[in-house]
Amino acid sequence: MYGVDVKEQKNIRRSAPFFVCRFLLMLIFAMIAGQGLAGTEAKAYGEFCHPQELAGDLRPFIQSRAYRKTSQGMCVAEDCIIYTRFDNDWSETTYVILDLQTRKEIAHYDFRTGHSNSLAYNPYTRQLVAVSNRHAYIFRFENHVLTLQQDITMVRNCPKIAFVPSANAFYVATDDTVYMTNDFINLYRVFKVSKLAVDQGMGFDGTYLYIIWYRVGNNVISLYTPDGKYAGAYTLRSGVYREIEDVDFVDGKMLINIANSGEKDGIYYVNPSHTFGGWKVEQEPTCSEPGSQSRACTKCEMPDYEQIPATEKHKLGKWIVTNKATCTQAGDAIQKCSVCHQTQRSKIIKPLGHKFGEWTRIVEPTVLKKGMEERTCSVCGEKEEGEIPKIKATAQLNHRKIDMHFTDHDEKLEVEIQETDYVVQWSSDNERVAKVDEDGKVDVGFPGKARITVVTAGGAKATCVVKVRLFPKFSAVKNYLVKKGKAIQKLFC
Repeated sequence: MYGVDVKEQKNIRRSAPFFVCRFLLMLIFAMIAGQGLAGTEAKAYGEFCHPQELAGDLRPFIQSRAYRKTSQGMCVAEDCIIYTRFDNDWSETTYVILDLQTRKEIAHYDFRTGHSNSLAYNPYTRQLVAVSNRHAYIFRFENHVLTLQQDITMVRNCPKIAFVPSANAFYVATDDTVYMTNDFINLYRVFKVSKLAVDQGMGFDGTYLYIIWYRVGNNVISLYTPDGKYAGAYTLRSGVYREIEDVDFVDGKMLINIANSGEKDGIYYVNPSHTFGGWKVEQEPTCSEPGSQSRACTKCEMPDYEQIPATEKHKLGKWIVTNKATCTQAGDAIQKCSVCHQTQRSKIIKPLGHKFGEWTRIVEPTVLKKGMEERTCSVCGEKEEGEIPKIKATAQLNHRKIDMHFTDHDEKLEVEIQETDYVVQWSSDNERVAKVDEDGKVDVGFPGKARITVVTAGGAKATCVVKVRLFPKFSAVKNYLVKKGKAIQKLFC
């Protein structure tokens, strides 16, 4: 945007014309910015609202003793403030999440992210980024849960980071150079600064980048616009508050994280006491795109910008079928806004279902086998087959009960069954009384009762009870005269 890609620099930095062009570009840019080569001090918008010397106006925000480690990065994320503390050997870094209202710890997470110099948060993507020793550690922060997603090695060691919403990008810095990036692989140089001391953190208040420089008991926070215009400085000269690590802002208050100060370690704020005028709409919002509005402090003229949320009041058009439904497959339809032409709603069109005709028999059912039938969809021509149940097997004997005398001749039982069925078994439950052969002929034996059963292949059964008597059915004995004048008693049933 304002400089040369770091990767591109490697290919051209050896060229002599490059250095000449680079010098001329820096000269032109510095003249346009009104700074000159050395950088003359411009008006700081906060000079009438913030004390330039911070030592006398620090108010404790949180002084946590939960982790007696060295504190480093700090930033505001959603309704929380997140700061890091690490062991002396930097083997493990603890990310502490505090509630902004109650200032109580919600959770903490341990990661091996080294020094973790500076933190920044992108509220649009919910990315929290920590920079440390040439690494950019990218976290997802949502619902108070912190998840490490990426560890990117940068081409330069940039221990400072801030998110600039107006550029929708992260700014990282090292020594005397500030870069812009979104992927932490490609670094685009934005501007150069005067290196005052040791690199620390960086923050953005909506107007200025706050770049922290550290000397023992003499901290300086330089203010720059996102395009590199110097706007003043704040100082913290104190033997009590030794080292400012990082800076961020909430509700118009500057928050600074102070370490290496013993019992004074903690997060402090400076209340700027700005007096803002009314909002002026810069860009009207639409149904899908946010607008913006601005206002200025009536004392120091510091501008303040705010995004106006999109109205989200779309004018929906008619449903557009994007994929027609078939007999078996669902379709799709969408509804777009007639203003922004973006898809707002979608729906699934249910399958139409087959329109089948009448069933046609292709295999007739029998007692032993199921039949088959089919029908055809009049829309897509798909055929559907169905089973026809077997014919229920039945069996009926010509006698359900037979009374016989043990001297009687055999009795033949006849069974009536379906045409497609056949007999598989004749049986007697008492063969001493009556036996039955495979043709249903009953042969009587001793007096008593026997149940004759016939079973068909289709599973049908029929029974006949055979009763064999020793004496006639009636008590009187009929005497018959037979040849040679002999009388024989005959028993009847």
